[in-house]
Amino acid sequence: MSRWPIAVEFKEDESLSSWLIRSALSLGCDPIVLTGWLWPKWRAWTFDLDRGLNTDKISELVKCSELNRSMFEAASLLSSASKFSARDLPRHGVWPWIQALGARNRLYRGGTQYCPLCFDCDLTPYFRKHWRFSWVTACHKHAVQMIDRCPGCHMPIESHRLQALDTAVLSQCPSCCFDYRSSPILPATTETTEFQRTALMVKNDGGVTICGSVVSTHEWFDLCKHLLLLIRRSVYLPKSTLAIAIRDSCPGAPIISSDNLILQLELLNVGARTDLLASLHHLLNNLEAFSKNLESAGALSTCLVDKGGRIPISLHFLFDALIKPDPRIYGSRILRPTKAKSKGTVMKSWVRLKRKYRLE
Repeated sequence: MSRWPIAVEFKEDESLSSWLIRSALSLGCDPIVLTGWLWPKWRAWTFDLDRGLNTDKISELVKCSELNRSMFEAASLLSSASKFSARDLPRHGVWPWIQALGARNRLYRGGTQYCPLCFDCDLTPYFRKHWRFSWVTACHKHAVQMIDRCPGCHMPIESHRLQALDTAVLSQCPSCCFDYRSSPILPATTETTEFQRTALMVKNDGGVTICGSVVSTHEWFDLCKHLLLLIRRSVYLPKSTLAIAIRDSCPGAPIISSDNLILQLELLNVGARTDLLASLHHLLNNLEAFSKNLESAGALSTCLVDKGGRIPISLHFLFDALIKPDPRIYGSRILRPTKAKSKGTVMKSWVRLKRKYRLE
């Protein structure tokens, strides 16, 4: 393959998909045309390109752009996602703490978000790699809430469907031609901004101290995932000892609707993640008070474990202080399925159906 006549450099923290879209528009062609020419037998935009490319595909890009191979590897989410979990990342499916695109053909159901003020300040607008992190709900530079739907038509952000005849920049909606730089602005909450600052520090420093114990980056993110599980459980069971302990420990936390928790974190919209992460921030900063409130409420240790009976090592100090149920009683309980499905099960199916058809 020959070298492209126009060289497009990577911007700071730019994602791989953003660079490909900008390259295509700079060359005067649609993104789908460029990737079809690069990889004729591969439908590139039906995959999440930000997860990274294999060696052969990167080699084609290196030949055409004459950029260093390390630039393409650095633009991938793989290195960051590997820090968020000790488990192997699945080839298909959701990656922990990475917003899922929900791609079906070339249509997305979410996953991409942007800051309108960043776009407005850019000489050439581009998508940042860290905007794909699930714990990012606000722009730390401008202190405004991220946007994950076009304000004009409420469709997901799908800049890969832009056409070169319509625009030369990627800050435009391919469905209604709305300019993302003109989006209405909402101020970010203090809790989410502080949580993002903490998460970024843990990611960059490789660890943090929690209640006197040093935990690694992936242990801290596993801890946060487990605390999110407890918050979800308290929302669904508002009269439980767990819910009471969380409310008493975090009086300033926002009230969360159970309707916003049906999907997992990586599939939620920015508004639902904002409230959830704000509650997580409060709980993280009040773990010792949470432990005392659990103990005073007479909570059982089983309220802290997941479905597999597991709990992060960093939370064992909570588990050890609680009452252990009699295994002869607890283990003999039989859960009998009801004939009619519960309201929660029906609502989960309804939300997944709306996501499938991109209704919200």
